[in-house]
Amino acid sequence: MKRPLNPRCFSVIFRFHVMSVFLTASWLNAADTQSLATDASATAANRVTQIIAHRGASVERPECTLAAIRRAISVGATAVEVDVRTSKDGELFILHDETLDRTTNGTGPASMLTMAQLQQLDAGSWFDPKFRGEQIPSLIQAARECRGQIDLLLDLKEQGDEYDRNVVEVIMRHGDPSRTIVGVRSVIQAKRFRKLLPAARQLGLIPSVDLIEKFAEAGVDTIRLWPRWLEDSDDAVKVVARSGKRLHLNGTVGDFKETLSLLRFGPQSISSDHPAQLKMTLKRIIGSDDQQLSGDIASAPKGTFSIVVIPDTQQYRGRGTKRVGEEAAPLSNHVFDAWTDWIAANLERQRIVLVSHVGDIVNLNNRDQWTLARQCMDKLHGRVPYGISVGNHDMNADGDCSLFQEVFAKSRFAEFQWYGGCFDKSVKTDAISGNNANSVQLFEAAGMKFVALHLECNAPDDVLDWANSVLQKHSDRRAMITTHMGLGPRDKPGTPEDYFNAPKGRMTWTKRHGDRGNSPQQMWDKCFRKHKNLFLICCGDQSRTQAMRQKTVAQHGNTVHELLSDYGAGGLRVMRFIPATNVIEIRTWDPLKGRLCESTSIVKERDQHQFSLKYEMVAESPSGDERVNQTEN
Repeated sequence: MKRPLNPRCFSVIFRFHVMSVFLTASWLNAADTQSLATDASATAANRVTQIIAHRGASVERPECTLAAIRRAISVGATAVEVDVRTSKDGELFILHDETLDRTTNGTGPASMLTMAQLQQLDAGSWFDPKFRGEQIPSLIQAARECRGQIDLLLDLKEQGDEYDRNVVEVIMRHGDPSRTIVGVRSVIQAKRFRKLLPAARQLGLIPSVDLIEKFAEAGVDTIRLWPRWLEDSDDAVKVVARSGKRLHLNGTVGDFKETLSLLRFGPQSISSDHPAQLKMTLKRIIGSDDQQLSGDIASAPKGTFSIVVIPDTQQYRGRGTKRVGEEAAPLSNHVFDAWTDWIAANLERQRIVLVSHVGDIVNLNNRDQWTLARQCMDKLHGRVPYGISVGNHDMNADGDCSLFQEVFAKSRFAEFQWYGGCFDKSVKTDAISGNNANSVQLFEAAGMKFVALHLECNAPDDVLDWANSVLQKHSDRRAMITTHMGLGPRDKPGTPEDYFNAPKGRMTWTKRHGDRGNSPQQMWDKCFRKHKNLFLICCGDQSRTQAMRQKTVAQHGNTVHELLSDYGAGGLRVMRFIPATNVIEIRTWDPLKGRLCESTSIVKERDQHQFSLKYEMVAESPSGDERVNQTEN
């Protein structure tokens, strides 16, 4: 589709202003929205059922790349639009322009290069150096990426029977015809695709309003009108309505003013270069409850604060991940990327005081994945205290986590007042357990002082001795611990089914550090149960248990809540502390889908995902007479 504004202009100008636009939209509450939007526009917004990411999420990622497609999926667009062309050797690829000059480091007509030559080009650096190495994707790659996740809109840049049949072959073999929308540019093409790919829907990319009825008669499902055609008259909208077809309009940045101007014509489908912004704007216009806004849960009220727990982030894709068909694609992790985007955007709104990663930050312990993990966490660096528990995937069998230490060394955090140090060993053995593999974070919120420990998977005795000393030193602070292994199958599973069905509890088996490693039960016995200021333990590791919680009365009578979360791509945890009512609200939130997780195929009970804990948050020292209320709702 033709872009109304130059995208290179967006990459220079919009990046300077996108945050101010985003924040302006975020500051609008339901009352503000109601004052700006009429009932008619709210009704019109409710009719929009298709949000199409134009060339992917092309404001946030380089257009027509897998990164842009993945971003569109992560922000909740319902469809992604790509432009389809043919290479010199007859392969179909994704690129808007006829030439390579604007969006790659190549020059000249794209059709003069083979698919292999096209994929040697850099299609990301023009947008931002951090996207260096993004390729021009093939249609096969795009179809596989979208299959089962999002509708794929094909803007067919060529005509002819052979071209159309090649497109159909790729979609039949690698995509999902029922979730494919064919953007047809001629009546002949519309009729041909109705025969070749009858399960697909069609969008009529009409060249002029005079052809609305002919495209409708050819069987297209939706008609695209350019907003500029409607500046003087809405007659074309009426013709589309009489034809019984759906109306699609092209937008750009999805802001409030633009979206209201489009909604006047009653479209069922809108495209945007910034689908996340468009989705949020539509929600604002509708006047949805704050909790249901795209990309948001209810704002944290004054006097409250939140801790965000990031479960295992092993969803790496592309080069080096052994995923079939992705060997040549750049390495990515759209889940981790979306989660840290959401956290960064909501630091103030959710009053986030700590971010805690439960470990397995990578899937394969190699430098490429660690580099990408660092990029994801860089969005939070210097903005909020955070800690990482080193998981079993983050180290070798003997506990060597030197790659973790390369990117998250203690020197990276030394400048921050909230950094409380780490377990140190001699230089000779630092790769095992040392140099920030076990760390301390100190922070205050709502007049309370906290100490957070992040302990590696199966921490050995010397680490636990250090942890005991840290908790004793900071006995005047409320304590929480994040460690990778915790809850799950109580005994080591003997069969794959045991991971799902065996008795669950605090695990008694280990994965790392050999004979030196301590099981979660041993870590409890040797350390956790001894400290009266400890109230919370967070863990991950067990995707086949996924969500679990238990509470235990420790040695000094304090209740300790143990919480497991390992949702794969299904969500992170937002723990809101409400001192006025002595409650911690636990919300499992899915930034990819913009909704709360109410149930999963593994854990169907809602109260394992959305629940509250009672915890006394009075001013006295937690090591004094205060006791945690042992009731829970």
